[in-house]
Amino acid sequence: MEIIVKERTENSLLLTFKGIDLGFLYLLARELLENKNVTNAWARKPHFLIDEVEFFIATKEEDPLKIIDEKIKEIQNKFLKLKKDIEKIAKI
Repeated sequence: MEIIVKERTENSLLLTFKGIDLGFLYLLARELLENKNVTNAWARKPHFLIDEVEFFIATKEEDPLKIIDEKIKEIQNKFLKLKKDIEKIAKI
């Protein structure tokens, strides 16, 4: 996976990813929008023939990278819990 920083300000970040599924970035954007300090977040595929997706986040005051890092950890914990719940069901 390749990550390119297209634009960065004090409280916004636009990234381009190569080799990552758009679905993951949709999930991340949706989860980020639940944060009071995030004013905007989105993911999109600029052109369907190009293996490239864009991700944008804007915040009120906090560093966007810090918020992204925290949210990714939260998502990881949710998936770990889901995995454990599925494993419990499989043992029945």
